[in-house]
Order: sequence, then structure tokens, then C-alpha cells
Amino acid sequence: GYYMTAEASLAHATAAFALALFFAVWLRTRGRRGVRQAASLGALAGLIAVVRTQDLVLVTVPLAVELAGWAGAARRQGGARAWARVARDVLVAALMATAVYSPQFAVSAGLSGAWWRPPQDFYTCCTRNHAAKLLNSLAGWRCWAEAC
Repeated sequence: GYYMTAEASLAHATAAFALALFFAVWLRTRGRRGVRQAASLGALAGLIAVVRTQDLVLVTVPLAVELAGWAGAARRQGGARAWARVARDVLVAALMATAVYSPQFAVSAGLSGAWWRPPQDFYTCCTRNHAAKLLNSLAGWRCWAEAC
């Protein structure tokens, strides 16, 4: 509630929704490996990256579990065909994540000049001139100290 109403510009509630959706789809599709699951999880991972890039850390365990499951199924089935399905699913997930995240590439390039720098980096200490950013009256320590 709070971030959706009082602080709508912050992405916490949207990130929680995207993460909940990812985990719901992951739990619902566990054991049904294939292109549909890979595309769904990849697209939702891309959505999470758009909303709050740092939240991708939270989906690494489910993605690793699925990758291990895909690899285990390929080992049990044996043969190049089973491993080709694993490679296909990983590629589909990566392509879907990239496709969903792709509009952010343009925004990041416009804001920071780098296609992979998330917008959060533009507004934090990850700029080239750390001291100037920290002492900036609009976004630095001084601004935050006055707000308190």
C-alpha cells in the first residue's frame, strides 16, 4: 500500500508484484519443463530487471533450480537430443528476458550513455565523479540531510 499511494515513484510495490508473479509461475510450472516455462520465466525475469534490476538476485535460486532440473532430465534421458532441448530452453529464456528488457537499453543509453547501465546507477554513486554527485544539492548528501 504505502509505495503505491504515498510514494508512487518508487518501485517497491511494483517489484513485489513482479517477484510474486515470477514465483507463482515458477511454482505452478515446476516439473513441466519446456519452451513455455522457459519463455514465461525469462519474460518475467526481464520484467523484474526493468522494474528493479537489483531484484534479479532474488530469482537466481529458482532459475538455478530449474537449470539443474533441466540438466538432470537431460542426463537421465541421455543423448544429444535431450541436451539440445536444455540449450533451447536456456536460449529461449535468455531471449525472452532480453526482449522484455530491451526498451530499458534505450532509456539507459539516453540517460547515462551506456546501454547496460540501469537507471539506478545514474542516480547513485556509480557515476564517474563521486564527490560531485555526493555534494550535489539536488541528489547528494546535502539534499538528504535537509529532508530529514
